[in-house]
Amino acid sequence: MLHIRCGALVLVLGLPGALGCDETTPKSSAPTTKERAPEPPLANPTGRPMLLVFSRDYCTPCQVMKPWVSELAAAAPGVDVVTVNVDRQAHEHIGGFFKISAVPTLVYLQGNGDVARRTEGLAKKGQMLTVLRELGWAP
Repeated sequence: MLHIRCGALVLVLGLPGALGCDETTPKSSAPTTKERAPEPPLANPTGRPMLLVFSRDYCTPCQVMKPWVSELAAAAPGVDVVTVNVDRQAHEHIGGFFKISAVPTLVYLQGNGDVARRTEGLAKKGQMLTVLRELGWAP
């Protein structure tokens, strides 16, 4: 599982400096389910699917989910699992890009950058694993 700083997230997502920690969010709209992500592409450089887990420090459901997310990352090695703490100023622009209005929010990105699914609220490990299986990303 990746716990990253803003610069690393920008690198993992393949986003240019325009989404850097000290800059503004692009004017394009955030991707929604079954909608192609706006340019620049959000394709994972590894070509693997990615699960973005948006959380906050004070969010009780987010804290409850932390060990499940770690276990999920181990159970689905073909998926890059990235936790984004939107409490940190460095990650606010990433949360803004995806229009995160509630936490926890899970964004399932295909390797090519398409948003496959998006869910809000507490999700147990089994529920997250079921989504990964439905998407064909986990055995």
